[in-house]
Amino acid sequence: MLKNITAKTYFLFTYILVGSVQIYAAFNQQLFGDEAFYWLEGQNLSWSYSEVPGWTPWTLAFMDWLLPQHQFSIRIPNLLAALSIPWLGILISQVLNAERTNCWLVGLLLMALPILGVAGTLAVPDVWLVFFSLLAVWVLLQAINSNHSYLFIILGLVLALGINVHLRFWLLILLTSGAVFWQFRSQQVVLKLLKFTLPMMLLGFIPVLMFNLQHDFPLLTFQLKDRHPWQFQPSHFSFFLTQIVITTPWVFYLCLKNLQSGVMVNAGSSTQQLLSR
Repeated sequence: MLKNITAKTYFLFTYILVGSVQIYAAFNQQLFGDEAFYWLEGQNLSWSYSEVPGWTPWTLAFMDWLLPQHQFSIRIPNLLAALSIPWLGILISQVLNAERTNCWLVGLLLMALPILGVAGTLAVPDVWLVFFSLLAVWVLLQAINSNHSYLFIILGLVLALGINVHLRFWLLILLTSGAVFWQFRSQQVVLKLLKFTLPMMLLGFIPVLMFNLQHDFPLLTFQLKDRHPWQFQPSHFSFFLTQIVITTPWVFYLCLKNLQSGVMVNAGSSTQQLLSR
């Protein structure tokens, strides 16, 4: 196991190296097809759009207005979000580990994520999905540990912004909220989530609903039907086995073990105890 100081050195070296490559690539690459499309949508500001909610076109339009027109200029927000991902992982690790050891190893492992490669330089929703997911986890842990109401409000704001990134974030909220409500069902956490987080989060749906109600729900039609036409076929149950192979059986086993540990932990346990099992 790397010593803490050595892990920090490796992380900082890797972070600077990868960050430098990302900045160089973002400055020199021409706009990717999806980026150009989102930029074009941003030239006609709307509450939402037919293909994605508004966050990505909004950020591109803002940077296009703020800075001289250049592919690097409109990529700056996504680049900053991508470069924040390892630090968010480190912050989450520090919350979960009372001794705050090995947090640099977490950051080092996160540097291996494909999203921090070339994809991290592109002004597309993918980076924001990871960014808002990790940010929501960190704020949630802070809120649970401190029980401050304002942190639950901030959590709702983060989720509201994530809602406007992509429909995939909606699925993330659906799955994780069920797990969180079950884990903390006997605590005040659930009440605060319902009282403070939920109303703030629901505000994020207002722009999406306003646009889709005016245009006969093109966003849902595109994402759930036109983009993914499908019919139920029993043979496609092999998809689940394929996913186990792709993620590797070992990673899948670790996910199941983590799920089992979470279910077994007493609802009164702290977040440190929850993740230390």
